[in-house]
Amino acid sequence: MKRLTGMAIVAAALAWATAAAAEQEQDSRVAEARAHFDQGEVHFDHGRYTLAAQEFQRSHELLVAASHPNAALVLYNVARSLEEIGGREREARAAYGGFLESATVNADTSENVSNAQEHIRELDARLAAHGDGSPPSAGSSISPVGPIVLGGGGSCS
Repeated sequence: MKRLTGMAIVAAALAWATAAAAEQEQDSRVAEARAHFDQGEVHFDHGRYTLAAQEFQRSHELLVAASHPNAALVLYNVARSLEEIGGREREARAAYGGFLESATVNADTSENVSNAQEHIRELDARLAAHGDGSPPSAGSSISPVGPIVLGGGGSCS
């Protein structure tokens, strides 16, 4: 499995550099989303993928609520975290699909788009090998069952 190479690109895209993003930073949800995103990066870097997925998902939810233009970009990070957990291929695929459906493709995101497409192909092959070749709908949300079970004193992957 490749190491998360696109994370820096997505983080750069979330630099909140545009005028629209600067206006939205006044929204407390955007500041909170940034804090969750940053915490997700820390968890990911330390191999705590379940916690990373939770933090990135919360960041995404807050950005959507704030109508932030970069909300979809965080789905790439959600997907990468879920993929690293193992056993959550359908959810990872759904998050990649959501990213591809919603993200604006530009110079900052084109590598992530290519990577997401590659990961979807790999996930589809794994799902097909396990007899579950039907891809999930892109609107699927992350199941809280994994994080709750793991959060109850179990080992976090």
